[in-house]
Amino acid sequence: MQRNPYDLYASMMKFMKIVIPLYCIQTPPPLPQVEQSMMNLYTNMFTKYLRHKHLIPKHNLIEIKYEHFIVNPLKKIQQIYNTLQLNGYNNAEQKFKQYIKTQKHIKSDNYTLNPETKQKIQQQWNFSFKTFNYTK
Repeated sequence: MQRNPYDLYASMMKFMKIVIPLYCIQTPPPLPQVEQSMMNLYTNMFTKYLRHKHLIPKHNLIEIKYEHFIVNPLKKIQQIYNTLQLNGYNNAEQKFKQYIKTQKHIKSDNYTLNPETKQKIQQQWNFSFKTFNYTK
C-alpha cells in the first residue's frame, strides 16, 4: 500500500513520538535521529521493493493507494481478493462490512508541514513521489 509521502511522514513521526517513549528502556533517542532512521527505513524498504517487485508473479501482487482504500475499503478488499485470486470473499463480505462500519468514526488527520520539512521529504523520498504519482 502506498501513501502520500507527506502524510506518511507526518503520521509516522506522530506515531514515533508516542511509541518510542513508551517502549524505550533508556532515554529515547533524539527526535532528529528517530526522524532520520524512519526516513532511511522507508527509503531502504521501498527502493528494495521496487527493485525486486518484478520477481513477484502478477497474480501475487496488488498495489493500492491508502487514499483510495479509505474512500471505499470494501471495494478495495474485493479488488484484493479478485487480483490475488483468493477464495472466500462472499463468505467474509458481511464481516468486512460490519468491521468497516465500526471504523466510520475514524478520520485521517490533516497534516501541515513547514517548507523545510517538505523539502527534506522531497529530497529523500523523491522516488516515491515519482513512482507512485504523488504531487510535491
